[in-house]
Amino acid sequence: MKKGILFDKDGTLLSFQQTWAPIINEVANTVHNNYNIKEDSNTLLKEIGVNGQTIDGRGIFATKTMKEIAEVWQPYVKTISTTQLHDELSHIFYKSVEECKNDIKLIDGAEEVLRDLHSKGYILGVATADRKDVTVLMLETLGIKDLFSYVGADDGITLPKPNPYMLNEFCAQNNLEPANVFMVGDTLSDMQFGKNAGAKTIAILDSLTADDFKPYTNLIINTVAYVQDVLD
Repeated sequence: MKKGILFDKDGTLLSFQQTWAPIINEVANTVHNNYNIKEDSNTLLKEIGVNGQTIDGRGIFATKTMKEIAEVWQPYVKTISTTQLHDELSHIFYKSVEECKNDIKLIDGAEEVLRDLHSKGYILGVATADRKDVTVLMLETLGIKDLFSYVGADDGITLPKPNPYMLNEFCAQNNLEPANVFMVGDTLSDMQFGKNAGAKTIAILDSLTADDFKPYTNLIINTVAYVQDVLD
C-alpha cells in the first residue's frame, strides 16, 4: 500500500524566523524605496506582524497570503491598486529570496529524515501558502526539490489551506487515498486542512503548544526530525 506525507514548508521544513526575517525586511525596504512611502519600512513590517528580526507566528505575514499583505500595504503605497501591488510584490519577493539565498535554512534533521522517508518509498509533497515560484526556488536552493512528487502553493488557482484542494490534488496525482496520507504542519490551519481532506495529521511544536493542537490531533512532535517516530 502506497503512503504519502504532505509537509507544510515554513516552520515545518524550513526554519521560519531564520529564513524569512531577512527576506521580509528586504521586501519592505524595497517597497518603501520604490514607492517613496512617507512612513519607514518598520511601519510596513509591524502591519503584517514583523518586528525587526522577529515574526509573530499569528500575524498576517505568517498566516496569510501575498494578497492579504498587498491589501494591508496598499494604503501606504497609494499610487497603485491592490491588484497592481500584489503583482509587484510577486516580483519583489522572488528577487528578495534570490538575494537572501544564504539565509534559507532547513530545520535541523529535516534533510536527513526527508531522504530517509523517500528511500523507504513514501510519496512526499509540500503544501504551502507561499508563492509557487518562490517555493520551488527555495527547495532547489536547498537541494531537496527532487525528493517531492508534489509542490502545492499559491499560483493564483490553487485554493489555500484549510481548503482540502492541495491534499486532494496530491492524492489524485500520486494515486493515493487520503486515509493513507499524513499531513505534517505547525499551525491549526494545517491540522484542519488535513482533517478536511480525511488525512491523518501530525503537529509540530513551533509557535503553538501541545494544548493548542490537542483538539485536532494526538500526534505531536517537537520537530520534523522526529516524524518517523509517529508514523504507522
